[in-house]
Amino acid sequence: MSEWLTNAAVLPTLRGPGHGAWQKATAWQHYTYSIIFNRYDESGMLTGTQEGKAELVLGDSGDEYTATSLVRIFDVDGIQVSTNCASVEGTRYGG
Repeated sequence: MSEWLTNAAVLPTLRGPGHGAWQKATAWQHYTYSIIFNRYDESGMLTGTQEGKAELVLGDSGDEYTATSLVRIFDVDGIQVSTNCASVEGTRYGG
């Protein structure tokens, strides 16, 4: 899977696009995914990576989802410097 930032509160130059994988979990509506992307400072220097792992649940229509995730931030040496939780919502794009 791939993703890109659409949050105006974070400059898109401070991070790269993400890539990862997803898989079906227990029921048709339940999935897990992991994603990773590079992080940069204001001068464009690599500061490390950010990794997210989530459990995703599709809505009954299959056109929207909610997810809870664990977010871990690593410096350029691969040392974990932060851990956070996040909630995510999404909707199907396109026709």
